[in-house]
This record gives sequence, C-alpha cells and structure tokens, in this order.
Amino acid sequence: MANGLSFYTDEHFPFMIVRQLRKRGVHIITTQEANQYGASDEQQLSYATGHGYVIVTQDDDFLRLNAAGHYHTGIVYTRQRTPVGRIIDDLMLIAGAATPDEMIRQVIHVPI
Repeated sequence: MANGLSFYTDEHFPFMIVRQLRKRGVHIITTQEANQYGASDEQQLSYATGHGYVIVTQDDDFLRLNAAGHYHTGIVYTRQRTPVGRIIDDLMLIAGAATPDEMIRQVIHVPI
C-alpha cells in the first residue's frame, strides 16, 4: 500500500484472509512465512515490532502484552467469530488510511 503499512499474522490467523488481502495489494506475511511458528507471543510481538509490522491477531494475549506496557508497532485484534468480510474490509481501511508511525502503540479492535 502507498503508506507503507505492513501486517504480520499470528499462528492461527485464517490464511484465506491473508490471500484476499494480498489480492488487494496489502503487504502481509504470516508467522509461518517468517519462520516464527511455535514462538511465544512475546517473541511474535518482538519480531513484528522489529520488522515494523502491525500484528493482526485473534489472540487476546496480545492485548495483555499491550496492557503490560510492551512496545509494539501496532496491534489489530479481531474476535474469532467476526465475519471474514468485515475483517478484510477493516484491514483494507487500516492499510489505506494509517501510516506506520500512526500505528505505534495503537490497538485497533475490529468489531463483530
């Protein structure tokens, strides 16, 4: 995307969403592609932050890491029962509207 925002998904994020976002031009990588499968949540957050990625997750442990003060370059949290179309639409909106600097320490909740 033109603003340079990139996403990183945790281990259990649905790959069908990743595929759809890529078709729409969003830069997004998975835990598996980054060779981070099996890493702890803290390690996942550290990896994403170290590479300037906004982590996309359905795991509320990342919300706890944020609440505990862990530095990050953005978290987008969506519940597992959120409709796929809603997740795609909201991630497209975020990718098109936010810059990496604007996402630092930000947590965005995708509503159901």
